[in-house]
Amino acid sequence: MKNRLGAVMCLLLMLAANAQAQAPDLSAMDIVERSVPAGPVAMINGKPVSREDFLALYRQQRSALKIMSGGAEVDEGDRVRTGVRCLGELLQRELLLQEAAKQNLQVSASDLDAAYREEMEKMGDAAARAGQASSEDALLQRAGLSETAFRDSLREAMILEQMRNRIAKNAGISVSDQEIKDFYNDNPRLFARPGGV
Repeated sequence: MKNRLGAVMCLLLMLAANAQAQAPDLSAMDIVERSVPAGPVAMINGKPVSREDFLALYRQQRSALKIMSGGAEVDEGDRVRTGVRCLGELLQRELLLQEAAKQNLQVSASDLDAAYREEMEKMGDAAARAGQASSEDALLQRAGLSETAFRDSLREAMILEQMRNRIAKNAGISVSDQEIKDFYNDNPRLFARPGGV
């Protein structure tokens, strides 16, 4: 009986050690990334805000924050604040898109084509200055998007801008040049650009 109990205990210890060896080291993971659920991070009027959209925006914002801090690691508090800000941004975007759909805001094909050409020109100029290929196909490949996906993204951005402008107009909100200048001067940290080569 003792031998059998010893063998069972030994087997359990081996299984526990094996299971522990296979578990990821959560302490090495980012506090925000390990807190994100496997499914949607939020629901707005029945429409999910996806985990993938949240993580993409969060990683982009975290990288920008790291660059702005001179390459120093971003502390947990700033990471959490960045995650909350990203979630707020995604929620705001989804609410604006839903309201734009209710109000039937559209982007004309000609306006979308003009915006697409303008973006391709800007990206092409930047690529040429960097000594990279500036063909439309090369630009889209570097962006990791198909032409359709890029146009969809542009359309969404244009609809968001229309909706924001409509809300501001309906609320009677206007911002003077002096108010813009004052905000810029009072918040230099928001407009700091990292060093470059």
